[in-house]
Amino acid sequence: MRETTLPGPDGICTPRLWLEQLEFAGPVGRRNRDHRLTDLRCTDQRLKEREQELREQISDWSLGPLVLELRALVGIDWLTAIGLLVELGDMRRFDNPRQLMAYVGLVPSGNSSGARRRQGGIRGGGNPNARRLLIEAAWTYCRSGRLTRHLAAKMEDASRHARDVALKAQAHLHRKSRRMLRQGKHPNTVNAAIARELVGFVWSIVAHREPATAA
Repeated sequence: MRETTLPGPDGICTPRLWLEQLEFAGPVGRRNRDHRLTDLRCTDQRLKEREQELREQISDWSLGPLVLELRALVGIDWLTAIGLLVELGDMRRFDNPRQLMAYVGLVPSGNSSGARRRQGGIRGGGNPNARRLLIEAAWTYCRSGRLTRHLAAKMEDASRHARDVALKAQAHLHRKSRRMLRQGKHPNTVNAAIARELVGFVWSIVAHREPATAA
């Protein structure tokens, strides 16, 4: 078996693209690969259809314009942006990003002993659905620091403010993830830290644009 790596959107190699690059010497391996590719293509098609349905519905949603704003961020596209807004609603009710971090359960735990304080893992709790979306989005920053064509296309419908925030987030979070990995931090620890800071950039975009009421 021989394989190569072909990057997808935002520089990420998706399972389908990875499978397409696999080469098998025997017919059994090729048939298994082709069956799995057929399953993945059918799943991709169903997801595209559902995504299109949601995209058509957001035009009448009061938070619809914010979907376009959040898509400017690396790792966030239609489904993630819609999911975050459905789960979190009017994020302007949080006075600062740290309150939002606590709400989604991304504030680290800690314990103190005398003058020393040790920071532990995230506390969890809060909104698990929003936290899961942010955790998944954060992985992209660990892998890609480039302004890809896919990302540039996502930014086209966003405001200047959202684009500026997104570019700042990409540069900062990618550097931080690489630095923490070089320091020997566990990838899951790194990703949780990136997700926590990503909340701050999400809040910055939302606080700038969000309407007073949400339907």
